[in-house]
Amino acid sequence: MKKTSFPNLRSSLLALLLAAVTVVASAQEQRALVIGIDTYQPPEGVTPSNDGGRIDFSNLDGCKNDALSMKQLISMYGFAQANTRELYDRSATRDSILYQLNKLLADSKKNDIAFIYYAGHGSQMRNTRNGEPDQRDESMVPSNTWEKGVSDIRDKELASIFNKFIDKGVKLTVIYDCCHSGSMSRGPRYTATKPRYIASSNFDVGDASRPEAPERRNNSGFLMISAAQDNEFAQELVDNNGQPHGAFTVSLLQAIQQNSIDVPVSTLFQSVRTILKSNGMKQEPVLAATDERRRQNLFGVPATKLVDEVLVAGRVADNGKIRLQAGMALGIGVGNELTMVSNENVKVKVTEMKGVAECEAIVTSGKAADIQPGSLFRVSNWVSTTGPLLKLYLPKAVSFEDARKFAAVVAQVRQSPNLKWVQRIDEAEPDVSIYYLNGKWMIDNNDNPGPKDLGAFTAANIIKACQAKSGQPMKKVYIELPPTEDLLQAMRTQFGDNKQLKLMPDAVGANYVLYGTVDQQGSLAYGLKRFEVNVKDSLEAMPLRTRWFELAEGKDASAAVADSLFTYSLRLGKIRGWLMMAPPQKASFFPYHLELINEATNKVVDSNGVRVGDKVTLRVKADANYLSKPIPQKFIYVFAIDRNGKMTLLFPAENDGNVSNKFPVRNDQGQYPPDMTLIEGADIVAPTGTDNYFMLASEGPIDNYGMLFNQESVRGGDTRGGPGTNPLEAVIGMGNEKTRGFGSPTPANWNLVRLMIKTRYK
Repeated sequence: MKKTSFPNLRSSLLALLLAAVTVVASAQEQRALVIGIDTYQPPEGVTPSNDGGRIDFSNLDGCKNDALSMKQLISMYGFAQANTRELYDRSATRDSILYQLNKLLADSKKNDIAFIYYAGHGSQMRNTRNGEPDQRDESMVPSNTWEKGVSDIRDKELASIFNKFIDKGVKLTVIYDCCHSGSMSRGPRYTATKPRYIASSNFDVGDASRPEAPERRNNSGFLMISAAQDNEFAQELVDNNGQPHGAFTVSLLQAIQQNSIDVPVSTLFQSVRTILKSNGMKQEPVLAATDERRRQNLFGVPATKLVDEVLVAGRVADNGKIRLQAGMALGIGVGNELTMVSNENVKVKVTEMKGVAECEAIVTSGKAADIQPGSLFRVSNWVSTTGPLLKLYLPKAVSFEDARKFAAVVAQVRQSPNLKWVQRIDEAEPDVSIYYLNGKWMIDNNDNPGPKDLGAFTAANIIKACQAKSGQPMKKVYIELPPTEDLLQAMRTQFGDNKQLKLMPDAVGANYVLYGTVDQQGSLAYGLKRFEVNVKDSLEAMPLRTRWFELAEGKDASAAVADSLFTYSLRLGKIRGWLMMAPPQKASFFPYHLELINEATNKVVDSNGVRVGDKVTLRVKADANYLSKPIPQKFIYVFAIDRNGKMTLLFPAENDGNVSNKFPVRNDQGQYPPDMTLIEGADIVAPTGTDNYFMLASEGPIDNYGMLFNQESVRGGDTRGGPGTNPLEAVIGMGNEKTRGFGSPTPANWNLVRLMIKTRYK
């Protein structure tokens, strides 16, 4: 492992991010091609060709940002800037993409490592000779798709090129943040999010070739990750710094910050998926690789070429502040403090993010005059970069009287024998969704996907619109009601200026949405649900919805419901905060993880999870590389957080004191322990869902850990029990009502280990 730095190329230009690598003697080289396309519309005044049947060439927002972030990230894996080629927007034509793909192939030699990243529109092309039922090939869409005679780059063309890398003995990694299908999410859609999909091309390529799928070739070293399934959208979102990105790429960057960069890609992928879901997204990413490749890191790079400390280049800008060449991809955020490598008296603090690859800082110690263009800085503290713990969207409201009338209509509709009523959208996927948007009732029917104006909100009109065609099964129907004006105002008052919870101006970027329903008694009721709901996600760590609360007329009743929803928001925020937290990247070596053992089989519990009634053992287990260097002893605390935000201490026992939790302890021969049992014979009990286990390893003891790690509720007073000696106590209180914001700076000397286990009924 080594350090990397990002010096200026010329003092008159903005510093470019470089990996100043000290490479061990090796013939192996690493090369990359990153492609990000936001601009698809033809130049002004140019009439586009529609020979493929496309008439809309919609632009995207975050693809170039994604590619720039990936370019910055791969420097940590030893990719030199000189070996990284870039194509953005109009430069990413079909010819240019194919040329750069083949140039990368030609330059690569046996045992080299290659990486291809693409963010942009995906689509499909007609191919009547491909032997597939849909007669469609998936495709990558170049920026000049509007030109006559310019076709997409099809998956079969790409597979043929990728196989040539494999034939040469090159280890190739490919990541796509796009989607190949126009399939829509089920359930209400509160806003027009931008999916990375453009309408299919009807031009028939007539290609009967069937190249072997690269990921299925034995010993190929090939790995491919896609942002979404073939029948799903890959969505865009806005990050906490206001920058547009692909939801998948943001999750990938955050997952890498949570883990060591040498983590197996199978583990990294699970982190990506968890973060994607906690951000409220329905899309399901795809990982394709052999088992051997899944056990390696993201790019299959040898550990000797990985970076264990990032050094950031800085300079004094014209406004007197410090410009640092680092952004979200390197885990830098507002509040981070950095120390100058050549002069430790000079310290700066990040005050503002400037795009995806730069930030601005102020000098907090020393003199700005000592900072020369290209001066290097290292991070000296930790702050969370996750922003608010939970983002909520409140749809447009109506009067209580109107809402009550709507509820009466819903009560009639669900009695109809001609349809199947969906009361809980987390338990059944509807065929028809009806919801209130911008003053109109909208209907989204699988027979005619996309929101349409329903017209009159009457039982007769709804039942007629939901009729199944002759010979087809009855439609499953879901109706969502708008909030009342009093409830909306009560929620705005209740949430106030809480720094951990943020009310969003629109649904884009929201994790949860306020929704209305009619309870079993026919009364209005309100709860929170995920921005996008997928029944398959019902066992995820973040619940698809909360319980709902009956709403009566009057401001007091609205205040009571708002208070209940505030409590649930805090609980959801606590769960998401711990799932999203990225511990310090420069924390000292701690090569241990958590394992759950099924006592009946004596096997480690895997992605299949456990069943209610199983007996398990929880233990700390050494990583494969745990003997590679000395391990500093730390104080470990193991705890769990359930779906209601309750935190429970598991180890050490509350009255043991900070004695048994000093770990690792060498034996008489000076050897480090390969494992340590924490709990034996524990029973798995209901409810089902995902259990989240955490191990926090701190250089110093946490004196009142019994109180800190046993938190029954997120409401009420300060849980700290008076001032403690460990600054991590503020982090542990995250998500509680009176915690002073989120992300209080702490020393960069602690580790966080996660374990997520799904629980099912037998």
